[in-house]
Amino acid sequence: MFDLQIIGTKIVRELGELIDQNVVVIDHNGFIIASTDMSRMNQFHEGALIAMKNKEVMHMTKELSIQLKGVREGLVMPLVIEDTSIGVIGVTGQPAEIEKYGKLVQKITQFFVEDFLMHRKKERETKMFELFLLDLLNGQVNQLLLEQRAEMLNIDTELYNRIIIIQLNKRIDEKGVDYLRAIQIIHPQLHIFQWSFDKLVLLVPKITRIHLEQTLHSFNRKLIKLYDDDIFIGVATHIPSLS
Repeated sequence: MFDLQIIGTKIVRELGELIDQNVVVIDHNGFIIASTDMSRMNQFHEGALIAMKNKEVMHMTKELSIQLKGVREGLVMPLVIEDTSIGVIGVTGQPAEIEKYGKLVQKITQFFVEDFLMHRKKERETKMFELFLLDLLNGQVNQLLLEQRAEMLNIDTELYNRIIIIQLNKRIDEKGVDYLRAIQIIHPQLHIFQWSFDKLVLLVPKITRIHLEQTLHSFNRKLIKLYDDDIFIGVATHIPSLS
């Protein structure tokens, strides 16, 4: 299960700047792991467990704040990822007064969690691809292991037979790589991966040499325009171990 504590403090800090209310982040065990009110840190919140179990937003009324342990008046909203409650975001105050913040707070928190998970997924894929690429270039790796790593990266080894390495001489981030994937016209199933901070590796499907030359020249012009610098491109010959 995702550990909400990794980004709990950031969530509280961002929300604290948006709304003039106390905010708490509660983990899947019901304990407050981040709060704008430091006196509530590590306290158990019984209402959060109920909200997570039911996967429903709950109004913590004055009555419930007396009945349930660690509860104050306000709203508690479960954070559900892939149908699993991973924690709760809570806003303290009169429920009727803070209800207008509810959906905003929940959406912002959900965005933070999903964005973090996506970023972590891409980091894992990048590391897996680096291993796959080293194995591929080494040429001495067990074929079965190579195919297993390709499957984890959703790469059909029957489809690809060339590798292109592009040296940018400038740092490229995830958004930059995503943009290049969107504008390339070499092939719809072309894979573009970041390799180190300034290199791109392209896995090219089986296309004609003429088509590759034409579309790669076009791609190169776009790169030069984007990065305003010399671009170095190396194209490997046919790689039998991919096919």
